[in-house]
Amino acid sequence: MAEIGFYHLTRTTPEQALPALLGRTLESGRRAVLRCRDEARVRALDDALW
Repeated sequence: MAEIGFYHLTRTTPEQALPALLGRTLESGRRAVLRCRDEARVRALDDALW
């Protein structure tokens, strides 16, 4: 059965939290999917992560 995890950030920004969350996800061999509200947000997160 698939496992799906959700995070609701209340104390940190996505730019602060995503590197660690995605790192742990990818190290465990799992896949991550991010959904953004618009293309500008996609670009901002892309810049922050890479």
